[in-house]
Amino acid sequence: RSLKLQFLYFIEIYCKEVVTQMTLVACIAALTAAVLLSDLFEPSPEEGYLTTPIIKFGMKDPQPVIVNENWLQKLGFWEALNADSQAVAELSNGVTKHLRGLRPFSRRYAGTQFGYFSGVLGDGRAVSLGVTKGSPALEIQLKGGGLTPFSRRGDGRCTLLSCIREYISSEYMNRIGILTTRAIAVAVSGSETVKRDVVYNGNFHLVPMATIIRSSQSFIRFGTFELAHVDGHDAEALTLLLDTIIKQYYPSCVDSSISKGDCFIQELTVKSAKLVASWQAVGFTHAVLNTDNVSVLGITIDFGPFSFMEYFDNGHIANYIDDEGMYSFNNQRVAMVFNLRKLSKALVKLGVLKRAGGVDIAAAFNKAFDEEYHRLMGDKVSTSQPVVDSLLKALQRSSCDYTLTLRSLGKVTMSTSTESFVDLISPYCPTPHQRILLDMRRERITKQYISYQYCSSSIPSSPLATDAKADLASHWEPFVKKYKKSLLLEVAASGMSPDTFFKHRQVRLNETNPMFVPRNRLLREASDAAAAGDLSPLMDLADVLSDPFDSFTSKIRDIRKFVSPPGDSSCLELTSCGS
Repeated sequence: RSLKLQFLYFIEIYCKEVVTQMTLVACIAALTAAVLLSDLFEPSPEEGYLTTPIIKFGMKDPQPVIVNENWLQKLGFWEALNADSQAVAELSNGVTKHLRGLRPFSRRYAGTQFGYFSGVLGDGRAVSLGVTKGSPALEIQLKGGGLTPFSRRGDGRCTLLSCIREYISSEYMNRIGILTTRAIAVAVSGSETVKRDVVYNGNFHLVPMATIIRSSQSFIRFGTFELAHVDGHDAEALTLLLDTIIKQYYPSCVDSSISKGDCFIQELTVKSAKLVASWQAVGFTHAVLNTDNVSVLGITIDFGPFSFMEYFDNGHIANYIDDEGMYSFNNQRVAMVFNLRKLSKALVKLGVLKRAGGVDIAAAFNKAFDEEYHRLMGDKVSTSQPVVDSLLKALQRSSCDYTLTLRSLGKVTMSTSTESFVDLISPYCPTPHQRILLDMRRERITKQYISYQYCSSSIPSSPLATDAKADLASHWEPFVKKYKKSLLLEVAASGMSPDTFFKHRQVRLNETNPMFVPRNRLLREASDAAAAGDLSPLMDLADVLSDPFDSFTSKIRDIRKFVSPPGDSSCLELTSCGS
């Protein structure tokens, strides 16, 4: 009865206040959704120095774009919301702040960005609604919820493109077994837009305003503890937070023979190393590995200017503004070690760690990284590390599509020649014209002379010429020879007939190497269509990526566009924090 009276009171008082912002019906729907969910949350666990309450947030007229029904069902939210996508979208309009037990908040944290300490940063556009009851408890957060005390010069908003990129890619990462935050839904405003200068060249555009609702066991970052370097910091609050994290997520450190702080850094180093190894194995570039974008749980957070490798380049730079390649594909392990050192120095200052670690962190990280990466690549290629190294050298020289080349390995048999292997992968390799663009991109000439989204649509489409195939064969011949020699030993050791062995092997490799990957152009096309009111490209993309290893079960008739690398009719896109 008390809850009903409270609900009626809010309808009477609150909906009158916002009648100019949304219709009465929409307000009642939002309140209904919020009340139904109120008993699923615990009061926010952190208050005081580390968080600040958020009173006003949300966007007008939220409309559902895509909703993760399966995840909502596991959370117990879907039934509570009467299986209503609109009710899910209404969570992004800020009405939840009126609910009992919920105290929406944003977090304070610091950060080292591109090598330099930036002081206090905080959630500039993220608002946490609360933490769910049950085990494991999950924090539910809105990204793009509006201004917070930490927004600085920003508007606290997200674009539809950035929300769709995070939704699709975080769910893809989860599907292929990489630790990540989870997406709940994306909602777009039916009446509001945001102004963005995507590549910081002074050209602003109005684009759809959106919010992504996401979840994680925690959104605590390395940078949270770098608050220890800020004048007036609350050391007691930071120490208590570390104790809570250790108790919940690093229980083996509670009664460790070494200090809790040392144990925490050791375990986090191994977790972070394995995470980066899993990124490298699937060709993922995070692109903005500042300490405020890295999780203390060793999971993937903050999907910003990331990209999944298409035409292979070990030095691939995904972020348009990363001039020096600090966060390039091959520098990710270096960046993570740097971040771990920064975290350890902060913990030393708090008095919970004896020393900053330095070389010990690098050695422990590299050992864990190498072991995990070799294991993952051994599974993906089904061979020894020297042969994997030969594969990577051939990929670097030829720039062939990373995902599709690995997928093709399942078709290799003892009868495969270098020429037949080249025929197999040549559709996934750049033409000579495209190689020019790729070389320009590698030399960063593109930033000066070619626009942010540079296309080769004006270049006539043509297959690889004979001389180009010969050049490709010269790159791949050493690998093919080593690979076949390795396979011969595997066949002999298996006790199977060659036919049976290679049939089983193809099935095994196809279960390890995905056929589909969230390509930048597919994400942009889905976003552009959704902005125009057509959700079918987004739903098709989500469907294909829900089972990225299987090319036969998709409901989509024409899956060719989902497996095509950048071609003469496509674009090679650079991303930025504005993406």
